[in-house]
Amino acid sequence: MMRYVPSDKYTIAWFKLAECVAKGEKEKAFGVYRLLMHSLEDQAYAYQLEGDLLDAFQDERAIEKYAHAAHLYQHNNRAKEAIVLYKELIYKAPNENRYLARLIDLYKNHKSAPIGIEKLIALSNELIEKNMSLRAAIVIDELQSVVDVVTIFPLYTKIMTALIMLHSDKEDKVEEMLYKILDVLINPDHHKELTAFLSVLEQTNHEWYERARTYLKNV
Repeated sequence: MMRYVPSDKYTIAWFKLAECVAKGEKEKAFGVYRLLMHSLEDQAYAYQLEGDLLDAFQDERAIEKYAHAAHLYQHNNRAKEAIVLYKELIYKAPNENRYLARLIDLYKNHKSAPIGIEKLIALSNELIEKNMSLRAAIVIDELQSVVDVVTIFPLYTKIMTALIMLHSDKEDKVEEMLYKILDVLINPDHHKELTAFLSVLEQTNHEWYERARTYLKNV
């Protein structure tokens, strides 16, 4: 969806641009865009607008333009705009983890740490709900080092259930995440959480439950 905001001086040009997009006139749309480029002093915004246009015409090159815009926003300390684009990129480029890494970095360096953590937790839940549990595992892995176990314990059960149900073909990834979770929960202070986690695991998949028990016996 187009995200540009018309200015009084260029209202006609913006209207013409929107009209070309609505009619599916790609060549004309980019002709108008090139004219508008001369009035756009914000280079990051110009790349974002170009990405919007390409995306409107289902052109995969939109990803490259969004990535360039996000990089410029981040470089210019405009975290809010960068976050919006990186979040969009993790869904538009599901096999490219660098955008997720940059989004995580922006959240972790949020000026208010609690807000950044809350957003990472929300992102984890969103990724799980969208059946992108392998990506959610990356976010949860980052969270493990910066928050209390009790805070993200619900995520542990969600991610393991999702990984087991959706990624039986990626046994090594499932196993890796399982052992990371167990390494955290094995602390005596988290006996309650470990017991609850094992109970959910047993109900989800008995084989993985037994693997967890074997692992705990050997550590």
